[in-house]
Amino acid sequence: MYKRVAVKALRGALIKDKNEGILISSHINQRYFSGLDYTDGYVLILAEKAYLLADFRYIEVARATVDGEVFEVVMPEGRMLTELGVLCAAEGITKLYVEEETVSLADNSRLSEAIGGVEIVGGASAEIEKLRAIKSQAELDKIAAAQRITDAAFEHILGFITPERTEKEVALELEFFMRSHGADGIAFETIAVSGSASSMPHGVPRDVKLERGFLTMDFGAFLDGYCSDMTRTVVIGKADADIRRLYDTVLAAQTAALEYIAEGREPMRRRPASTSLSWPRAPLSCNSRVKPLVMPRAMMAGGIAPMTIPSSTPLKRRRMRPATEAASVPGAVRKA
Repeated sequence: MYKRVAVKALRGALIKDKNEGILISSHINQRYFSGLDYTDGYVLILAEKAYLLADFRYIEVARATVDGEVFEVVMPEGRMLTELGVLCAAEGITKLYVEEETVSLADNSRLSEAIGGVEIVGGASAEIEKLRAIKSQAELDKIAAAQRITDAAFEHILGFITPERTEKEVALELEFFMRSHGADGIAFETIAVSGSASSMPHGVPRDVKLERGFLTMDFGAFLDGYCSDMTRTVVIGKADADIRRLYDTVLAAQTAALEYIAEGREPMRRRPASTSLSWPRAPLSCNSRVKPLVMPRAMMAGGIAPMTIPSSTPLKRRRMRPATEAASVPGAVRKA
């Protein structure tokens, strides 16, 4: 249903005359408006109707899935651009809005040649971006579903990691888990880098065993056109004083940001001098068997989760207590 609303909203934002139209050529926005995941064709929105142009490879699924009350599905007999020119001429189109952010000079030249006499102007990208910035409930549900898969992948990887694993093995295990638990694919190239490479936010997993120190993982699931994105950092080996200091710094900054965030507030680009980051330390605790230490639930993407990993035992999840609560793990030793 939200796709009908989206088509109507875009039409209302741009089209002022029956002789105007909107051409959507980017893959991601074609899918957003039509629901069809395809890479060769066009979506043409006019004042009173809309067309979806798809070649023979996609025509069967297009006719089966695209909302027929919104789109007329057309399979060109010849070149796609030629058919587009025929449609524009038949509908009396004299002005066509295009996606200025994705249409190249070469695309614009070919389009001008195919629909000669039609004024081609930008503006579609800006309006689509404003429209897509506000998510429908259906979109939010898809994002949440993608994130649930990602959450489960993190829970799973904690039981997979040992110092004998390689970075590539960790990355591949995350991807396999997400795909085998419902994801259509990965949201982006999975990152799993440790030790000397863990400071590289977009590092490439290496075919080396996990190094002591930080292991940073950045991963996400792609589901029905929407993505999740999670960054988690754990520690291979024992969390030393430097690691705890880094953890406390990130936790304090995040806690301050979460307390500041509220609807209608201006972005805080710089911390006021009066704002202190001297927050109570979250407890880092481990028991005599050296079980892992895991971040508080409140820490989301980008958080640091110090852990202690024994040399032979896979990770098991342990929830950290808030800083105001005492650790209640049997046999726990509170680390200052």
